[in-house]
Amino acid sequence: MAADLNLLQMLDMNGDQIQSQFIIRFPNTAFFNALPTIPPGFDAREISLRTQSWTPPETSLAEYEIAVQGLKMKRSSPTEATDKSFSLTVRFDDDWMVYGAFRAWMSYIFNPITGETASEKATRTVMHADYYGGGSKPKFRQEYFGVKIATVPSGSYDSAAGDPVTGDFRFNYVYMNEIRNPG
Repeated sequence: MAADLNLLQMLDMNGDQIQSQFIIRFPNTAFFNALPTIPPGFDAREISLRTQSWTPPETSLAEYEIAVQGLKMKRSSPTEATDKSFSLTVRFDDDWMVYGAFRAWMSYIFNPITGETASEKATRTVMHADYYGGGSKPKFRQEYFGVKIATVPSGSYDSAAGDPVTGDFRFNYVYMNEIRNPG
């Protein structure tokens, strides 16, 4: 088999998806700007520029096992088993605007002082994960619908470190859609 492959054939292959070529976007910036506790002038693009890393959630089906005369087989169940959550590792800005936006979102969902809650529909939004190849337009997009903040970290600090503070912000979502060449 190896004799059938050569380096010239590799030239015909598409390029590889590079890890750094992604952007996380919350296209519904009006959601963030509508919250009264967001610092004035906050722009959801700040989240896109400060997202350092993320791992898209795995999609999975539930499984069950059947056995006949000591032999086993796994079968797929018609039940979704996807975790429906993901985390974004985000660099904190020195004005704490990104952190403040996520905390305001969380306080809008449930106010820990008054006990007031907002409706599920009012607290969810859309998030896009756009993946780029060589060019300025995304080649692949994952659209997450019904996105809702679940945890807001405070970061960790070290008096001898010179690196930016980061935190893993966890989100839940309702469903995801994939689009090739969203343009």
